[in-house]
Amino acid sequence: AMDRVEVTNSGQAELIISDLQPNNENYTFSFFPSVLPPGESADLVVSYSPQDGHWQSVATLQSNDTDESVVSLELRGNYPFGPMPGDPAPDFTLTQINGSGEVSLTSLLGQPTVIAFFTGW
Repeated sequence: AMDRVEVTNSGQAELIISDLQPNNENYTFSFFPSVLPPGESADLVVSYSPQDGHWQSVATLQSNDTDESVVSLELRGNYPFGPMPGDPAPDFTLTQINGSGEVSLTSLLGQPTVIAFFTGW
């Protein structure tokens, strides 16, 4: 899973990102450029690929910012709570709302399928 965080230089001088490290191997980063001119922004791409049970992490971003030379980023993946992209969906059977029986995921194998879940309160 990937997510993006926008990094903005709101200072008056170039912001130089000298280091960006997570505290476990489940997270990786892509960040270009490492130098941001004043007023410029760039995307920090965070990739989460669970290798173990560590779904929470803290990353440390170090820069030449005189006010905040070290910034901590809290990272949370969905490892203990849900499937990851690419994981096979568990089989299920549901009653069709038009009253004509049931449908199961396995009965749809090999067919393009869109499943929309919704509710009314």
